[in-house]
Amino acid sequence: MMKRKEHESKGLIDTIFSWSINDVLNCNLYKHQVNKIPETFLSAEQYLNSFIPSLIEDTHSDLSSGTKSLSKAPIWEIVKLEMSKNFRAPKDLFYQIEVKRAKDAAKQDAGKYEPEAGDLIAFTDIRPKCIEDLNGPRSFYHIAYVQGARDESNDMIPIMSSKYMEPEMSLNKKQQQLFAVYLMNVTTNASYLESIEIRAGGRKHESHRESAES
Repeated sequence: MMKRKEHESKGLIDTIFSWSINDVLNCNLYKHQVNKIPETFLSAEQYLNSFIPSLIEDTHSDLSSGTKSLSKAPIWEIVKLEMSKNFRAPKDLFYQIEVKRAKDAAKQDAGKYEPEAGDLIAFTDIRPKCIEDLNGPRSFYHIAYVQGARDESNDMIPIMSSKYMEPEMSLNKKQQQLFAVYLMNVTTNASYLESIEIRAGGRKHESHRESAES
């Protein structure tokens, strides 16, 4: 069973959560923020940080593509929603969810039976078929990051939500159905960004220590 990472670095995830649906669909959102990588750098930190804008732009592009392919994306019905023990509003919105495959999910993606660690999912009160279904009059754009695999002891999946959710709501009543749809997996990009930040930060600390000792 995978250990739940409720205190992991949230740098890239926080950036993704900050995007509105209009931001996600805006193909020019990072047009003026991604510059050509120079041939020479003033420091190792500058070199490492030069890759961050491109990495974020790639993530944005993949998410935009995911929101435009909802008719083919895996869908799950959420049957149980609970606050995690480490839930701390307003920033640490950690929850646990139990899901079941939507009735029509088999024809969409027979190979993906449940959300996996690193997945970005969007919540909606109807089975989404197009981008408008993620931001309708009754259901505003709301996504979450899947933090780990399903716990085999209780079938719950840990997530970090972009917005507050009311855990006491009944998900068994037809009028209060809640679905989750797959958008993309950010494991690789999040790992790359975290690695860059750690290396750049480490070199910065080394530079500060050397200056203090000189």
